[in-house]
Amino acid sequence: MKPYYQSRFPSRHALSFVAALLSCGMVHADPVSLGQDGSIYAGGSSFGATVGYGQRLSDSWAARVMINSGGRSGTEKDKNIGDNHYDVKAKIGPGATLLADFYPITGSGFRLSGGMNISRIKGELSGRSDGAGGYNINGHRYSSTEVGSLTAQIKFNTVKPYLGIGWESKALGEKGWRFVSDLGFIYCGKGKATLDATGAAGNAALQRDLASERKDLQKQGAAIVVGLGAAYAF
Repeated sequence: MKPYYQSRFPSRHALSFVAALLSCGMVHADPVSLGQDGSIYAGGSSFGATVGYGQRLSDSWAARVMINSGGRSGTEKDKNIGDNHYDVKAKIGPGATLLADFYPITGSGFRLSGGMNISRIKGELSGRSDGAGGYNINGHRYSSTEVGSLTAQIKFNTVKPYLGIGWESKALGEKGWRFVSDLGFIYCGKGKATLDATGAAGNAALQRDLASERKDLQKQGAAIVVGLGAAYAF
């Protein structure tokens, strides 16, 4: 999963959003006892290996709690960020995803989902010198010898709102095995970045320029999330 940049959407809205979805489902719910009409999930997603539990709340509403193992993406080579190029790796820590699911079509497994993901996401960046063998840092030119190794790290919000769609091969309330899939979007918030160069220890000008350049890395982050797996409803 590779974060990309989007407009701001404060992550604290996720809590009120999920609460509103769940309250709507419970207000209109038919009598359903906890422990009945539940589902056990297992599969994989952009957050790593996933297991979870789902509970039907009514004929149209359900809730899920998914536990994610975390993982890391492959390296995205030569990504242009600011005035320089970097090799980028995304790392996702273990966590959980809390979802409210709305099934708008009776008898269909299609659903709309909203909720939040709770996990640590960070990007690790390794700078690449340009074709002339140098870097542009805060508008100033430095050679590769002056900079040395250029590395950065960007950390995003732990609590992130999620919106998505999904499909199950059986309708809500039907018993037995089913195939499940999800496609969604998370907003990661504004990243907090570090930017370091091994050659900066004795170069005050480079240290100042690194501090200014760091701000170019602190952008709004978002990502597409894909999940596939199976579930058993009982």
